[in-house]
Amino acid sequence: MKLNLRALVLTAGCVCFLNRPIHGAGKYLQVEYPPSTAANQLQIGVTYTLWIPDDVARFRCVIVHQHGAGRTAAEKGATAAYDLHWQALAKKWDCALLGPSYHVLTDATDASPGGSQLWFDPRRGSDNAFLKALGELAAQAKHLELATVPWALWGHSGGGIWSDVMTALYPDRVAAVFLRSGSFRDRPAFPQPETPSAAYAVPVMGNAGVKEQERGAWINTLARVREYRSKGGPAGFFPRSTHRP
Repeated sequence: MKLNLRALVLTAGCVCFLNRPIHGAGKYLQVEYPPSTAANQLQIGVTYTLWIPDDVARFRCVIVHQHGAGRTAAEKGATAAYDLHWQALAKKWDCALLGPSYHVLTDATDASPGGSQLWFDPRRGSDNAFLKALGELAAQAKHLELATVPWALWGHSGGGIWSDVMTALYPDRVAAVFLRSGSFRDRPAFPQPETPSAAYAVPVMGNAGVKEQERGAWINTLARVREYRSKGGPAGFFPRSTHRP
């Protein structure tokens, strides 16, 4: 069998190309905050990466891709703003894409030093850090509207808890929320925030894995959707296979 030199060169070129980071057109902006020692401020470091598409006169929304609990999820979350599929979604609707990455020291999900509950409960300072980041990134982008436009929140696991609580805290800022295997509802160890009536007007979609039906991620997310429906809110739920995003 003859060696097809052209095919070999093309294949090698494709492999080399795929092994390099692929960045979409647009601009990447970033701010980073160290852990705070002040009361009611974020006790864990965080990096916010914002992608904005080219040729947008005025942005309509910020899409927030919030990773889940644990160091591994945080490391994966650091790449969220570089995802070409999410960028295409943002570009289509004149939105910016924000990927927060919290500097989790361990894979713990409790409130111990380095634990993820330090951030996935926004009342422990991550909401203030998020708002500060939006203001600074808006200034960097020279699009001051990014500090005030609505948010479309997508959160996985602990990120779903964060997105759910943020909807309860800032219902007038949230355009829609997607809860991927995560909600604060019916979590006995989690201080339950009060959900104002305005939050039930926010469209919510719940999604959990069929393999976690006996676990909290399914139970909590489905309970939240049912609560929204009981209040007349626009809410839906559909299953996937596992807990992974």
